[in-house]
Amino acid sequence: MLYLRQSVARDESISLELQETACRDYCARRGYRVVDVIADPGISGRTWNRPGVQRTIAMVEHGDADVVVLWRWSRLSRSRRDWAVAVDRVDVAGGAIESATEPVDTTTAAGRLQRGMLAELAAWESEVKGEQWKETHARRRAHGLPHGGGYRPGYLYQSKTYRPDPDTAPLVAELYRRYADGQGLRPLAVWLTAVGVPSRATGSAWTHRGVSSLLETGWAAGHLHVHDPACLCRKPATCRRRVHVPGAHQPIVDGQLWDAYVAERRRRGGTPQRQLNPSTPLAGLVRCAGCGYGMRTKKGRGPAGYYACETAGCPQPTTVVRTRAEQAARDWLDGLAHEVARAAELAASAQATQTAGRAAVTRLARAAAQLEAELTQLTRQLTRGVIPESVYVTTRDELLAEQAAAAAALAEAQAAIAAPGPAPGVARDVLLAWDELPAADLNAALRDLLRVIVSRGPWRPSVDVVPAWE
Repeated sequence: MLYLRQSVARDESISLELQETACRDYCARRGYRVVDVIADPGISGRTWNRPGVQRTIAMVEHGDADVVVLWRWSRLSRSRRDWAVAVDRVDVAGGAIESATEPVDTTTAAGRLQRGMLAELAAWESEVKGEQWKETHARRRAHGLPHGGGYRPGYLYQSKTYRPDPDTAPLVAELYRRYADGQGLRPLAVWLTAVGVPSRATGSAWTHRGVSSLLETGWAAGHLHVHDPACLCRKPATCRRRVHVPGAHQPIVDGQLWDAYVAERRRRGGTPQRQLNPSTPLAGLVRCAGCGYGMRTKKGRGPAGYYACETAGCPQPTTVVRTRAEQAARDWLDGLAHEVARAAELAASAQATQTAGRAAVTRLARAAAQLEAELTQLTRQLTRGVIPESVYVTTRDELLAEQAAAAAALAEAQAAIAAPGPAPGVARDVLLAWDELPAADLNAALRDLLRVIVSRGPWRPSVDVVPAWE
């Protein structure tokens, strides 16, 4: 069994073809028969999450191969722990690991010592390179520079410097404006591809995840999106704690637009895309009375489609034709528009809502402060060695998730204080513009007015409309 690995296909490195040739020559001299060749191209030896090496070890354990031949010992792993685990698994299975260019006799104590020293040397080389890269990245961040060059939408990379692209920079700024105005990520991905801004230098189409990543980096606003220096974890590349720091490049998005984007991003939170870009006026507003969850828009039962409860475990799942639900909403709006006498009642209801909102703001602010204190205490415990890093990372992620949820709830409660219940005139205006407004605009207006509750009946579903502010 030949195992090959090359982290980066550089000209000065040993290619997989040369590694395979050296390993085959070694096998021919030793009289080995090669049963398979497995390679992990483009994967670092510091990680054990490599499909090739996993399959190689598994073949030895299953008896499909007796000897694993490497070009050099460092090809197997540059991690001390992973190296020890691999050697132990192969030894237990009765197999052997040999190197074509660094031959040692592992049947003797001296040979095993030599093999261990070569593995330690490989780990040391990897750690030295890692430390050098960390120092380089820290120095570049201190000067407001990214970790490396490469294509960035809205910019030209010339003479190791990023300058705004006169053709695409206005389009990237427009992307932030459209997001701040409420457009969803999927329509923005389609628009960004249509106007000719490539997602990569190869010119591939945009996805909603790509647009989200582009916006969140803040590069166009003159920021660098880096790992939080206050975080003590050892995996900054995958850590979710990131902060924005000033960059040295020229921004193409001003501070006011960036603040508007951040506010809109916080407002949306974990809202599903189908609610941010509704296809029907009542998308996200129709609820099942049996389980209390939203009903999804489906095609069929006529050109308009229908709403269906698809919640697993719902005691009374039901469906309703879309035209019937919308007609119930229009009838309710018509009745509300003619109830001028209810204005005083609506004002009182709005006042009660604001009072409850103020109490919620106070409670959520206290909860956010408590979570921040717990996070600070947790970091102190890690620094003092009271808790292990694994416990710190798990607890920290849970606290960060709770902190984000509390911040979103606090922002929503603060917005509710300033948002009174709609007046009858608003219902009348929405009713008059029902057939003219796009589905997304109509849905946004109805979201502050009503909710449609559907319950299963003996012959046909019952449709009730309730105010959104109650």
